[in-house]
Amino acid sequence: MPLPDRLYQVAFMVDDLETACHRWVATAGAGPFFVMDPMAFIDPAPADPGIAIALGYSGDLFIELIAVRGPGPSIFHGHAANGLHHVARLSADVDATLAGLATAGHPTVFTGAFAPATRMGFADTRAALGCYTEVIEANADIDGALAFIRAAHDGWDGRDPVRTFG
Repeated sequence: MPLPDRLYQVAFMVDDLETACHRWVATAGAGPFFVMDPMAFIDPAPADPGIAIALGYSGDLFIELIAVRGPGPSIFHGHAANGLHHVARLSADVDATLAGLATAGHPTVFTGAFAPATRMGFADTRAALGCYTEVIEANADIDGALAFIRAAHDGWDGRDPVRTFG
């Protein structure tokens, strides 16, 4: 389990979520991937981005694949398929981490939460890192989800590479 306030994930935009999952399985040994379609946000601001995601591991690397489903605009629209969209970090204090990034010149561009009660936000770190930075609240729910997906990867026999999460 990654420690809070450290990067733990890379996320890529894709055109076709299932096809991309199979490419990552074949090319990077990643998987299985767990799909959330749609990705349900609680209180998204400025608006619900309308995305679907797939989550999986390749060794120690946690990978998120993102496909746009809604009309936008959002921070997910207008990115090249198969391109890096963001890195994610766990934080014990989402507000403080986003505030620190904003003070350093990286404004918060999207906030929300996801079930059951995990807060998150995106800072525009593209000028510094070449991608956004997602800040996710470190809590027991995230720990459990990461452990579940990691255990599926560690014990995976290659069958059922694309699964529904939840």
